[in-house]
Amino acid sequence: MPTVLLVDDDPSLLSALHAILRQAGFSIDIAIDGAVALSAVHAKVPDVIVSDNMMPVMSGIELWRTLATHPVYSRIPFLLLSAIDGFPSDVHPTAFLRKPYSPAKLLALIEGWTGP
Repeated sequence: MPTVLLVDDDPSLLSALHAILRQAGFSIDIAIDGAVALSAVHAKVPDVIVSDNMMPVMSGIELWRTLATHPVYSRIPFLLLSAIDGFPSDVHPTAFLRKPYSPAKLLALIEGWTGP
């Protein structure tokens, strides 16, 4: 069962995403900000990371930048969620979804990365 690391400081969004992904058969790990997510990745490498951008302590962009420099972690598909468009030109997550997004689109992306 593939593992998805969900990173967001909004408990209601984490709960909704957790339910959608659990029902689709994924194992879920949760982090409330980028710093907690970084520790979680070091403890157990997930198959996919789904991260909000705007969070306290460490943003989704900062998390992506940190992981992108690591030879193993840089290979993890990284889906960045944000209510705003436009990122610095050096930010290239695997995919980006603008909030509000379709749960079906989010699920299709993750399933595409983890296989059938």
